[in-house]
Amino acid sequence: MLLEDALAWGWAEYGARLFDVEPADLAALLPEFVHLLREDARFRALAACTVLVAPQALGDTAGKNAALDAWRDRIAAGLPATSESTPETVAALALVLVQGLTVTAVMRPDDLPRPDELSATISALARGLRPT
Repeated sequence: MLLEDALAWGWAEYGARLFDVEPADLAALLPEFVHLLREDARFRALAACTVLVAPQALGDTAGKNAALDAWRDRIAAGLPATSESTPETVAALALVLVQGLTVTAVMRPDDLPRPDELSATISALARGLRPT
């Protein structure tokens, strides 16, 4: 299906940009993700299509889930294990945040962190998500 192919291509392109460091750096990933949502019209359109159109048009979410699993695994690879939580648990929470930011960009974009607060806000959040 054309929509599914377009979404897969768009997320693959932006995913490569977001995960240009191996393993993924959560403190760098989150600010870049929010920056793209605020400043990149193509990325916002991709997010809007993913949030508003795709759930109605596409029944099978296996491809989306596989892509999110890959993102989770790349984030987890960059996190240390602790007695309080596993890297996979922290990475899963980071994905929940990313998905929430995506929905927010579509539904309430003014709620995203402002550019002058972006780095400090997202970096503090990323530090809070990282196990110590």
